[in-house]
Amino acid sequence: MEPLSAIQAELGQIKLVLIVMCTAITVAAIVAIVRGYLLAKASLRKFAEDHLTREIVELYDSNKLADVITRSRAALAEHPNHEYARWYLARALYLQSDFVASRREFEELCRICPSWRKAHIEPYLEEIERQQPSPDKK
Repeated sequence: MEPLSAIQAELGQIKLVLIVMCTAITVAAIVAIVRGYLLAKASLRKFAEDHLTREIVELYDSNKLADVITRSRAALAEHPNHEYARWYLARALYLQSDFVASRREFEELCRICPSWRKAHIEPYLEEIERQQPSPDKK
């Protein structure tokens, strides 16, 4: 009877090892699937944002400022922190001499991309200030 008990005990251990291995493989597969999903979602979001940027740049380069403003605002409704949509919106508003709205967009862009402030945003803000001083500096 002892050899039979030893075999049953060993089979029980083998069963436990198999259950643990199957569980680990299942968890690893689930993690891989979730990771793949998240990577695909991020890639799709990046592609959509790049597409928006290309579309807005083409409109801007064609000097279709009203279309830039419309498309940028639509893009910002979907992606509020889309820095290039806000950048081209601010520049289009600036070129249309809507300095109040342009300043607001440039200031929001400073919040989103503080590293852009000195090289890219301040020159516009300084020019806006020359064109239309803020009420507290009059």
